[in-house]
Amino acid sequence: MLEQGVEKKPGLDELLAYLKEHDIPMAIASSSPAETIAMDLANAGVTEYFGYTISGEEVQRPKPDPQVFLVAAKKMGLDPAKTLVLEDSLNGVRAGAAGGFITVMVPDMIAPTDEIRAIYSRECASLFEVRDLLEAGEL
Repeated sequence: MLEQGVEKKPGLDELLAYLKEHDIPMAIASSSPAETIAMDLANAGVTEYFGYTISGEEVQRPKPDPQVFLVAAKKMGLDPAKTLVLEDSLNGVRAGAAGGFITVMVPDMIAPTDEIRAIYSRECASLFEVRDLLEAGEL
C-alpha cells in the first residue's frame, strides 16, 4: 500500500495547476519521513510542483508544534501570516494555527471538532473549493 500511495484528493491536480499558473510557491511540510513524502509525491505524479519538502526528520518537534510549517515558511522567505496551510488532520490544523498561518482544513477521514473550528481560518469541502476561493481572492 505504501509503494502505491494513497488516492489523490479530488481537485488536487486543478489546485496545483492554478497555483503553478499564478507562480505561487508550494511546499510540503509533513511529519512523515522524507522517503515516504518523496514516494507519495512520485506516485501521485506531482513532485515537480513543490519547490520545498520539509520532513519530520528535519525538525525537533512534530505537529501540533508549528515547527515544520515555520521551517517551510523560512526556507521560502514567506511571512506565516500571509502563508496558506492546507490540512486534513487535527494536529496539522493545530500546528498551522499555532504558527500564525492562514490555516484551511479540508477534512478527509476526521471531521473538525469545536476546538478545531475555533482555531482554523476556514473549512473547505474540497480542493476545488480552495482553488475557487483563491481565484475569487477570498483566501
